Amino acid sequence: MKVRMCPYCDHEMTKRHHCDVCNSFVWKAEMMDIHFNSQSRGRNEADCAYGAAHDQAHHAAAGSGTKSGGSKAANMPGSLRETAKRPQNMPEYSWKAAKSPLESDKRPQETADKRKALSAALVIIAAAVIFLGPQISKIADWVMDSIASIGAGEDTTVSETADLSGYKMLAPEDIAGINAPCTSYSHMELSGTDIASMCLAFLDAYAPDSTLEQSKYFQGYSMEDGSGEILYENVYFMELDGGVTEYIAVSADAVTDSVHFVTIQMKDKALVRALIKNFLTDSAGIKEVTDADMDLLFELDDQNYGHGFCENYEMNIIYRPLDKVYSVSIYHNAYPQESCILLREQEISSEQVASEAVECTAVPHFTSDIYGAQAAELINHWLDTNNYHGLAMEELHENRAAVYQQLADLEYEVLDYDHEYYWGSNETPYSIHLNTDSYSDRIHALRFVSFTKDDISNLMALVTQILGFGDAADFTERCMEEYESEGYCFWRVNGYKLYISGDDEDDLYIYVTPMT
Repeated sequence: MKVRMCPYCDHEMTKRHHCDVCNSFVWKAEMMDIHFNSQSRGRNEADCAYGAAHDQAHHAAAGSGTKSGGSKAANMPGSLRETAKRPQNMPEYSWKAAKSPLESDKRPQETADKRKALSAALVIIAAAVIFLGPQISKIADWVMDSIASIGAGEDTTVSETADLSGYKMLAPEDIAGINAPCTSYSHMELSGTDIASMCLAFLDAYAPDSTLEQSKYFQGYSMEDGSGEILYENVYFMELDGGVTEYIAVSADAVTDSVHFVTIQMKDKALVRALIKNFLTDSAGIKEVTDADMDLLFELDDQNYGHGFCENYEMNIIYRPLDKVYSVSIYHNAYPQESCILLREQEISSEQVASEAVECTAVPHFTSDIYGAQAAELINHWLDTNNYHGLAMEELHENRAAVYQQLADLEYEVLDYDHEYYWGSNETPYSIHLNTDSYSDRIHALRFVSFTKDDISNLMALVTQILGFGDAADFTERCMEEYESEGYCFWRVNGYKLYISGDDEDDLYIYVTPMT
């Protein structure tokens, strides 16, 4: 199947134009053909998550290597976090409202001094950079136009209703009455106000001579593709050097104030390390984070990239030689064990799974009322109705208990229970894979492999039955437009991800999973 790949950090993009790894806005993603193998669960694969063949073709040949050359830092795990300690006794700060091209709050009246106007514009530009990424030529054009307008004394207000390829931009008043967190990020159990205050207190203590400007702005969008994806956030922005090179940005849900991510970009490596350690220990309440853990985290690969986990906090580090800065992004990840060190594992029998009476904790579950056995009956009926004969159903089990390790020598156990209903035949190219929890039989994933484009409508009828909602004709129409134009479709709807791809008329791939 085809997936979007970020051209800046070479990671898969799950959002249409936004990379959650390097936080860049991508106008044109690169396309890559991959096929997931859920049965192997990563065994016998190279460091790259897409397997040995992809690793050799797309990384080794280019000399980029893997994420961290097999070092411990590249494979740190995380665990489901139940509680999080919030910082205590932090000083209160009054955040100034900055004018962003993606929000509608009004900036206080500036003086006529053009140097101050230029500084204000740079704050605006920095805010845009966080959301849109530093690499886009269109942003550079907007920057130059803005500076030229300031020099001419013109109004530099940017349209607040601009549509960025399917994104409808939102203002604060558009989310009035909403009391739930947005759907675009996994949320930390930490307050944005608290984390921003912690960062300011840290700078006051460890970088008292730095020039510091504070601002706070709102940005939001909703997807106009029926997926229900919506983002609304407040960004607390701390500018260190009078420009946009060194800064700290804390993004938090505009309704709940739960943190989306923290971005730290500074030249002083020691200061960056100390701030990350302060975040993990004082804010997140993780004990015994050592300098040795920070050494592992900062083991960068050939592309100046580092990666690590500590509990539910995923940290991505990129060193940018041109600016001589370290750029760190900290995210929340509910299922980080896919990128961690496996210490040990053992197979669990079906009898043991039943006696333990605990669900799988490795992957999310469908929330549908249709469970695996019922879905299998629906699939058998669908095959008969649509004259797909000769596909024998098998039931496969792979149950294991695995112990992973992450930074700060934290360990946790993951129960990886998989019961697969499989339909296939040596005489036919197509197959169906229904993965469920071996204990509860709740569904993990649904895959259709090597069907044809003409089957999409019928397959969507089956998908909507198993999901327990939706109209098959509507699903087909929404997916076909992008599939026809780009050869794939990635769609979020009601907490699920639907991925469709195909290289030709006879190689259709559909993959349905819950969003994490």
